[in-house]
Amino acid sequence: MAGEWGFQGEIAIRNTGTAAVTGWSLGFSFADGQTITSMWGGTPRQSGAAVTVTPASYTAVIPARGSVTLGFTAGKGATNSAPTDFTLDGGACATD
Repeated sequence: MAGEWGFQGEIAIRNTGTAAVTGWSLGFSFADGQTITSMWGGTPRQSGAAVTVTPASYTAVIPARGSVTLGFTAGKGATNSAPTDFTLDGGACATD
């Protein structure tokens, strides 16, 4: 449909450990052709379905038992399934 811009999403990265996490990198995949158009809290790089995010200066450290939040806008895909295959380099964390 003309005039449809896409969608907005949010990702929270929680540090479940007892030490701060620095130098993290988040990876995830879109299944239906979605494309990141802008992001705050990190810098995305997308190659096909695969997205890799490095932190902004203000999200570079995830405090012990704390979290950081990333937000983004994206272009719609075919059916817009939720992202999958989350990986986090740099520490023991969980994503929402």
